[in-house]
Amino acid sequence: MVRDDLVLMVTGEWIDAKLQNYAAASMKLDTKDAIYSVMVVYGLLTYIDGKVFIPNRELMDQFRLLLLSKDSLGYMHSLAKESEKC
Repeated sequence: MVRDDLVLMVTGEWIDAKLQNYAAASMKLDTKDAIYSVMVVYGLLTYIDGKVFIPNRELMDQFRLLLLSKDSLGYMHSLAKESEKC
């Protein structure tokens, strides 16, 4: 799931991805790789050697804030809240 991967990326992990074309215009976001492709095009992720990751601390902080602020993210929200206590 993309949101599970985002939690890992916020901690600095790189996630396996198979991005074949960087067509943000297609906007058919029906797979993780399509979502990651669009995120790369818009600069939210970087893609190197078959992996995507959050490219800088500022974006990591914004993703972390998103995870902490959205109850609708369910388990990911709870996990992020708990990690703030450590």
